[in-house]
Amino acid sequence: MLYSSGPSGIDPSESIHRLTKYGKNTLTRTKKRSVYIRFLANFTHLMAILLWFGGFVAFIANMPSLGVAVWMVNIINGVFSFWQEFRAEKAADALMQLLPSKVRVIRGGRDHGDRC
Repeated sequence: MLYSSGPSGIDPSESIHRLTKYGKNTLTRTKKRSVYIRFLANFTHLMAILLWFGGFVAFIANMPSLGVAVWMVNIINGVFSFWQEFRAEKAADALMQLLPSKVRVIRGGRDHGDRC
């Protein structure tokens, strides 16, 4: 059965059921890795390692321009990926700041005041 909230809130037993089934309705902040570690991670994932190796093979095959081109693609991709990830993280942090720290709770028609 699907319960939806209304002017009288939800039934207290339904709120307990939802709490046990879904957990608390909170957003948790994860511990952030260093900016340097996050930057370097963009150059050490599987595809990036394959590109580093491919550039190295191009140098061994006496095709230095191809090796440089492959490595530049890897560097540009890594920088771009880091920048996008960094901006997305800043946007998520800004959204977290907009969330209220307290809410008004109504259960079974009774106002339970502000809750954290």
